[in-house]
Amino acid sequence: TPAQVGYSVACKVNLIIMNVYSSVGTALMTFLGQNYGCKKDQRIKKGLAYGTLIGVISYAVLTIIGLLITIHGAYMYIFLKPDNITPEAIKYGNLYLYLCVPGDLMLLFLFICRYSLQGLNKPLFPFLAGIGELLARTLCCLFLPQIVNGGPINSSASDMSYIAVSLADPLAWIAATAIMIFPLIHLVYGKKKKEIEKLENK
Repeated sequence: TPAQVGYSVACKVNLIIMNVYSSVGTALMTFLGQNYGCKKDQRIKKGLAYGTLIGVISYAVLTIIGLLITIHGAYMYIFLKPDNITPEAIKYGNLYLYLCVPGDLMLLFLFICRYSLQGLNKPLFPFLAGIGELLARTLCCLFLPQIVNGGPINSSASDMSYIAVSLADPLAWIAATAIMIFPLIHLVYGKKKKEIEKLENK
């Protein structure tokens, strides 16, 4: 029960943080899509670079805030009554945030890659990344906790098995980003000079 409480509340906190990164991706999709339609390749490059910079700065600020509010489980009091908050629940909630808030950097890159490729009219790679993310998360949840725990998962499972479950999100983000990042870099920055000039002159 403490693990369920801590995990559910920590997920709500991380969801708020994730919305910022999703907004960066959505803004990039709109900007890159407009410039893709206008054949403005240089603006696409600059937009992706500045969008990534904004995202990284946001990540740095939100990571500091996200880790600071773990002190004494301060975030718990936003969502729960004080009577429902226990040291054990705080411990499990904090464990999740310690892993996922720094790991949100991968989520930021995932959103940047996914929305940028969609804006550039390349939906296949985001589709494949979605499949990869689902498979990675499923495999992590099914096998990693049992491997770490050394046996079936039950109420007496070790804290390491909880950590293994919490790692499913960052590992899934890494898998999805790995599928998209190289196609995006090649698409935006890998064109030859003649191809760029041809695109811009259309």
